[in-house]
Amino acid sequence: MIELTAVAKVLLFTGAAVAVGEAMLPPRVCACCRTPRGRSLVRTGAVVALLLAPLLWLQAQRAALELPWADVSALLNGGWGRNWTKLLAACLVTAAALPRRFGKFSSPVLWAGVVALAIAIGGLGHANAGDFVIASRAIDAIHVLTMGAWIGSLVLAIADGPSDDIVARWRRMSAIATIAAPLAVVTGVMSSLRLLGASTPRAVIASPYGQMLLAKTVLVLCILTLGALQRRNVHAVGVPSSRAVRLEVMLAAVVMLLTAVLTGSEPPE
Repeated sequence: MIELTAVAKVLLFTGAAVAVGEAMLPPRVCACCRTPRGRSLVRTGAVVALLLAPLLWLQAQRAALELPWADVSALLNGGWGRNWTKLLAACLVTAAALPRRFGKFSSPVLWAGVVALAIAIGGLGHANAGDFVIASRAIDAIHVLTMGAWIGSLVLAIADGPSDDIVARWRRMSAIATIAAPLAVVTGVMSSLRLLGASTPRAVIASPYGQMLLAKTVLVLCILTLGALQRRNVHAVGVPSSRAVRLEVMLAAVVMLLTAVLTGSEPPE
């Protein structure tokens, strides 16, 4: 059974990815343009995810410590609680900015929210423990932003559906992924190496953490391969194969689930 904390993290990662994608690949803005229905639905789902995630995480932490609701203030006044409060604030700002109802200020507010969200996510995970906390949290924040730019913009490009500028939008998405995907992989590897430390390959493979990490690595390589193939299609004919990009999104969803479980698991000694 998946723990409540893992559910909260999946919602959080999904909402953050869509928000970063929205910032990187904004909708068309003109008097005659309406936001595509698919994008509106994805935004709404991301808003709900960002509002639910911190509440579920708080409930999971409270239940783990067997605290009655009357004593939650003690939890919030501690180190975990202060980091959670920052996460909640970042989620609220990002969720408020996603529908783009602040006019010309929508993009700056959204960017402020997603950057704060990326920083806050590291405050409740492995990066907040051990040595080099600031560097670890910076790497995790860059990983969140680059994964969101890569996968979030892909989801929104699909959600936008057919349009007059579909070729230009897919080429922009391809350009974003070309930069974001390698950065996401590099920062993910850096975080993994830090956590694994001096563990031997045999210990890593024998541990549940190492097995999940290996599965995640294989899936990411599959996504990279599919992305590289679709990049050729985009440059050749302007649009990728819809079946292939949907497969990319499905694999990315599994990666997010594995990441949620990994961030709550103990690395091998």
